[in-house]
Amino acid sequence: MKNPNPLKLRVALTCLRFGLYAFIGFARQVVTKMTGNANFTTPVPPLLDVTAGLDDLQAKADAAVGGGVIATSLRDTAWEASIMQIRGLGGYVQLNGQNNIDILQSSGFSITRTPAPVGPLPAPQNLRVIYNGKSGELDLKMDKVFGVTAGYTYQQAELPAGPYVEIGTSNKTRLPVTGLTAGTTYWFRARANGADMVSAWSTAVSAMAL
Repeated sequence: MKNPNPLKLRVALTCLRFGLYAFIGFARQVVTKMTGNANFTTPVPPLLDVTAGLDDLQAKADAAVGGGVIATSLRDTAWEASIMQIRGLGGYVQLNGQNNIDILQSSGFSITRTPAPVGPLPAPQNLRVIYNGKSGELDLKMDKVFGVTAGYTYQQAELPAGPYVEIGTSNKTRLPVTGLTAGTTYWFRARANGADMVSAWSTAVSAMAL
């Protein structure tokens, strides 16, 4: 059933405010509903990765019960990693849901309605690379774009003209990039995603991985 009114449908990430075990249960339900779902054939991140992250979180959450500071810290780190994965999955569903209530709800995510942004989305501005002191890693950061409802898509390439490959979709304007080869110069760009539109790509920026 196509949404009959001018309001746009949006993936609601209220699950990110759930308690730990409620979050795990909800996220596993999403994985179950998206597995083999013809509406979402190439989830980003892959469902196997999301499941592996949830299994790791479950184990560390159980270990942290009555555990010490280290066990609690490991649990919290795993929880944040799973949150990032579910954010990314929600962005993927938003981009591929066609503003169709049946398609969006088939993912297992909760859906809300939100006013459509007025006018085209502008390309992200002030994209920059930040060295975080870790070998083979860089952080991308840029200014927030008004009207974004489905996060930002990031790409990288080894030449300024490409070819570019997608490295992530996130609701945040900062993205850690890992797995880079030290001594290699990379080019990065990003775009903003609305309910039924995407912006132009940002101006590409480059940096050498250390």
